[in-house]
Order: sequence, then C-alpha cells, then structure tokens
Amino acid sequence: MFGFLIHIFLIFLTNNLDKVPIILSALNPHYISAIHTPFSFILFFEVVLLITAIPKSLTVSIGKQYEIISLITIRRVFKDIGIAENLTDLTHYVQLFKPILVDMIGGMLMFLLVAIFYRLRIKRKFLKKPDNLSQFINDKKTLAVSLIVILIALVLSNLINFSSDILHSVKEGIPFEFLGDNEFYSDFFIAMIFIDVLLLILSLAITSHYELVFRNAGFVISTIIIRLSLVSSDLNNVLLALLSMVFGICIMLIYNFITQESEANEVYKS
Repeated sequence: MFGFLIHIFLIFLTNNLDKVPIILSALNPHYISAIHTPFSFILFFEVVLLITAIPKSLTVSIGKQYEIISLITIRRVFKDIGIAENLTDLTHYVQLFKPILVDMIGGMLMFLLVAIFYRLRIKRKFLKKPDNLSQFINDKKTLAVSLIVILIALVLSNLINFSSDILHSVKEGIPFEFLGDNEFYSDFFIAMIFIDVLLLILSLAITSHYELVFRNAGFVISTIIIRLSLVSSDLNNVLLALLSMVFGICIMLIYNFITQESEANEVYKS
C-alpha cells in the first residue's frame, strides 16, 4: 500500500509540476498505471512463498511457479491499460487492445489451470517410509537457503543497475526509461531450473520409482518453458506459459493414474 501511494503521488507531481524532473520523465501520467506497483510487490512475495515451499513439497513449488507467471501476465494488463489516454478510448487503440485482450484471456486460462493443477496434486504415500527421508528434507532446506542467497544477489544486482541508469539519465540530461523487471524473473527462473534438477537428483536417494523420476523430470521441462515465456514477446509468452501449465497438468494426470494403479496392485498382492 505504501508503494502504491508513493506511485500515485509521483504521478500527481508529474501531472502538476511545470517542469517534470528527468527522473520522472518516463512515468506514465495516468493514475490507473499505479496499479502496476502493488502487483510488483505481490509478485515478489510469491517468489518468497515459492522458496519456502521447496522443503515442503515439489508440487507446491511448481504450483507457485505457475502462480508467478500468471500474475506477471495479469499485471501486464494494468500496465497496458495505463498507456491508453483513458478507458473510454481504449477501443480506438487497436494495437494496444490486442495485447491487453491476449493477456486477459491468457491470465484467466492460467488461473483455471493453476486451480486444476492444485486439485490434481496428491502426496505420494510411501508403502514403507524411507530411512533417509529426513536427510532429503534437510537437503531441500539447504537448496531453499541457497535460493534465498541467489534471490538477494539478483535484487542487489537489479537495484545497482536501476540506480546506475537513473544517474546516467540525470548526468546526461536524457529521459529515464524503466525497462521493467522481466530480466529479474528470467534470471530467477534460470536458478529455479537448476534447483529443480538438483531436487530430481536428490529424490533418487529416497526412491528410484520410474513414475516419480519421470514426473520430476517433467516439472523441470515445465520450468524451462516458463523461463522461455519470460524472454518471448507478445502472443508467444502467453502461449508458452499456457503450454508449460498444460504440460505440468498432463504429467500430474499420468502420475496420479500410475500411482493409483500401483497402490491398487499392492493392496491386491497383500
């Protein structure tokens, strides 16, 4: 809320000052664009929740990744609407309305797919509790801590670059242009790819069941596709994000079917 109010106040200054400072020159003058700021904080909070989910459950952490990409998509709607002169003239901006419509429909479908993924999520019931399960959980906690270090490094790096760009604009007297935070999330998901691979390898210490190995490998592919969506543009980023979720859901469907069949066979044998 504090960031939201600051953004609104800066827009107020932009619209009312006779001479707008160079630092505020790239600020969208329409108040509705301020909605972009609280969503940015919400996104970062989702990243923190994703890290805390890693020691608990791989499927929950994958679900959090889907939540993040869906929020990134819906956040673009507020950003693009803010570019328009006003909401009543939105239909006259054909080139602007197209990406807004794509993000709206894409975000809605992602919302549905996230709900389906969580509904399909089940915890595998070990017929015999592995002796080294506690070690596996400790290893996942270590990975989570490592990811926190990476997150802090990414935040500091982006803050340094952001400050450097502002100083350069002020020094050269040129309008400041904020390029967004897609690069931050792209780098974060690169780290998540390696974390998911390490989780796949570590999971072999407690079970070598084919279905679990394949499921975890599928989740790695899903994370890779999410990262590709972040570096794509226009329609491609939405399509790739949806593909990632659909792939993850299909993996969960097949995994649930196989594990349920396996449990039924064990009961029959007993």
